[in-house]
This record gives sequence, C-alpha cells and structure tokens, in this order.
Amino acid sequence: NAFSFVGLDLTQASGITLFAFTDTAFGATFPAACQINDQTMIQNILLYHVLPFQAYSQDFPERAEALMANEETAVVTVAAGSDGPIARINDATIIMFDGEATNGNIVHGIDRVLVPPSVTLPDGCTFPNIIEMAGSAPDGSLSTFIETIASAGLTEVLEGVGPFTVLIPTNDAFQALPEGSVECLLTPGNEE
Repeated sequence: NAFSFVGLDLTQASGITLFAFTDTAFGATFPAACQINDQTMIQNILLYHVLPFQAYSQDFPERAEALMANEETAVVTVAAGSDGPIARINDATIIMFDGEATNGNIVHGIDRVLVPPSVTLPDGCTFPNIIEMAGSAPDGSLSTFIETIASAGLTEVLEGVGPFTVLIPTNDAFQALPEGSVECLLTPGNEE
C-alpha cells in the first residue's frame, strides 16, 4: 500500500483514525503522468489522512478543525442530506464509516485524496473535475445530474477549470420533483 511504500507502518500504530481514499480517487489524483519523487511530500500527503486519535462518526460535530498527523489542519463537517447526514473532510465525502482495524484503529473511506495546504502537486497530477466526481458517485446516484448537464450543453464547462462550487442533487432528489419535471429538463430546446 501507499503507506508502506514510503516507510510508514500503520499496523504498528494504535488509537488513530485513517481517512482512506479509494483506488479511483488515487488514480484520478495521481495518474501515470504524475511523478512525485519527493518521499517527504508523499509522507506529508499520506499523514494528512491520519488523525492521531480515534474518531467514530457519531463523534463528528457539525463543523470542526482537526489537527492531522502531519500537523496541518483539515475541516470535518456534517450536514443534513436527503438520505441521512453527509460527512466531509475538506473536499472529500466520507463514503464508509467506522471500520475497525484489529489494532484498534478506526478507518473511514473517502472519495478524494486529501492534499495538505502546504503541498503543491507537480505537473501531471490532477484532481477529478466536477463531471468525473459525479460519475464516480456510489451506485450512479448522480447520473441524472450528469444527464441534465449534458442536455444543457454544460458538460465541457464543468470538465474545465473552475473554480466551481456545485450543489448536486441526487437521483432521488430529481425523482422527488413534480411528475414530468426531469423529462422537461432533458427535452432539447429547454437548455435555458
């Protein structure tokens, strides 16, 4: 794994919380073109995924700053969502909660790699764009959003350089609209 690659052994640590990114998130941030040869930078990025104490999801406040193991601050937020609370750490959504490792550590799965504020990624390293992030949502839960964006001719815009802040309705949110609303949104000529 990435931690052992740079000489960090989390199996020997106990009482920590790891925010583990998915393989998809790792591949999107660090594609083959991304070359980081600075082992200290890699360690810094990885340690930014570790809290030096146990934090179960029920302990997450509405908003809190957390000092990560690399001694930089990340922000954890919890907000109401249509299917229950939505927890985030910085720009990453927490997609799996409260995994317990045999050594007493807690693992939460996240959908993005966290990059500390002090790190500037080299050329070739990227973050997924809005459309890529929506497309990687669990169970295709944002596919109607992607379809409406394409219908409106905005895919290229949201695949481009931002900055953008997009509040994306889930498929369930679209289905909660009055009957015929989604079809109307997708009808050619209704882009505006």
